[in-house]
Amino acid sequence: AGRDLIIPERTAQRYWKRFVDGEPYLPSTIGKSPGPSPTLQPIHTAFLQAYYDTKSDATLKEAQQTLAEKFKISITQSGLQKHLVSKCGLTMKKLERISEYRNSDETIAACMNCAHAFESSSIDYYKCIFIDEAGFNMHIKHNFGHSKRGTPAKALVSKSCGINMTIIGGITDEGIVNLKHYIDFLEVLMGVLKENGMDGRILVMDNAAIHKTPEVREAVKKQGFEILYLPPYSPFLNPIEEFWSKMKAGVGPGTMSLVGQN
Repeated sequence: AGRDLIIPERTAQRYWKRFVDGEPYLPSTIGKSPGPSPTLQPIHTAFLQAYYDTKSDATLKEAQQTLAEKFKISITQSGLQKHLVSKCGLTMKKLERISEYRNSDETIAACMNCAHAFESSSIDYYKCIFIDEAGFNMHIKHNFGHSKRGTPAKALVSKSCGINMTIIGGITDEGIVNLKHYIDFLEVLMGVLKENGMDGRILVMDNAAIHKTPEVREAVKKQGFEILYLPPYSPFLNPIEEFWSKMKAGVGPGTMSLVGQN
């Protein structure tokens, strides 16, 4: 029997003797205490996962109070934190703040309609110029750093807020240009496009107020170009947003300096 169960012969003999003697315990439970049942059960795990899905910025204290109100149970914040990590698969991360309007039904519908309109139109995207602005601060710092375990990561920053800079850019499949002021930028951009045989292209930009002024519309129309406005909160429809993302990723402390100022 020991060979069949892949256990030592002496162990099999000991188990057999206990069985013959009528001992009430199974071998695997001898000497072991069942211990207290965990405070949080699978139903609480599912509740916490759903709770943090809709309220990711909730503190441990808020989750603790919500559990107490709904299930009439008591658990320490340290015990709750361990359960969130080990059972719920939840960890603390830096919050990405998103406007509530961005995910509204109205905004989603507008983005879908715009995407469908693009897909069904006869627009030649090689003839589109994608335009946008990006902001930089002269005292830019990374959001994360390293330090010894158990100690905070600190970085010295200037007592002033630093100078905010705005870069205006336009990209095509052939290159990038930029300038400071929007109308001047558009005039220069359209001039560069004409010099390179790209007359009458479509200027794709978001619906920021500055983009939709009569002056902008008139300047573009006068040069023989067209404007295509994107719906609100739809940066994913403008390829230049990917350019800004890569550009900002390469900008770190000390890499920016003020060359001139009007």
